[in-house]
Amino acid sequence: ASLNDLRDTLLSYFKPIKGGVKAVLLSSGGSTVISDLGGNSGVKKGMRVAIKREGSAFLHPITKEPIGRIEKPVGIAEATEVTPDSSMLVVVEGEAQVGDILRLSSAKVTALYQQTKDADWFLLDEYLRRLDETGRFDLIEAAPASEDKEILERAKGIGADMAIVLSPDGSMLKQRLLWVDKPEEFSSLSVKIDEAYINNLKLGKELFMPKAKK
Repeated sequence: ASLNDLRDTLLSYFKPIKGGVKAVLLSSGGSTVISDLGGNSGVKKGMRVAIKREGSAFLHPITKEPIGRIEKPVGIAEATEVTPDSSMLVVVEGEAQVGDILRLSSAKVTALYQQTKDADWFLLDEYLRRLDETGRFDLIEAAPASEDKEILERAKGIGADMAIVLSPDGSMLKQRLLWVDKPEEFSSLSVKIDEAYINNLKLGKELFMPKAKK
């Protein structure tokens, strides 16, 4: 259940949604958009969505009737304030204007799966399996590291969108989520892990590991 809590928290930031830009606020620090997407739609502080702009219509190949419009990506926005029915998002890349579409698609998210040097391999291997089973992420494992700067540089180097960082915290397991272009985590959650559960994991995996020849 504890590992599932971590998994479900991670998944909650990548729930496919679609909304629109209702207003754009300009300031010296950049631009902020007001959206019709809120907590009731699944938006959470720290979530990022693509900003898309409708272009020309595309036609049915036979009837030539319009069946939709091309959506051109023009930016990325991150939610900073969320109410039940609306949200404010800062534009972190590109631009936005009233009428633009805000979308988080169901396409897989590329993520660096990173553990600290003192983490338990058996436990994190089990969590990696659970994340992989969701089909939501392209997970790339990396050698253990302890500095966020090093982790984010690795994530950028492989073209990842984000980093999933796991580390032990006493009897707890801590998960931090970071966007590759931002040193501050957008989510942090610690869950208690029962020692007996870890021991059972080790026993179960060791049964299927090849024994070294004498």
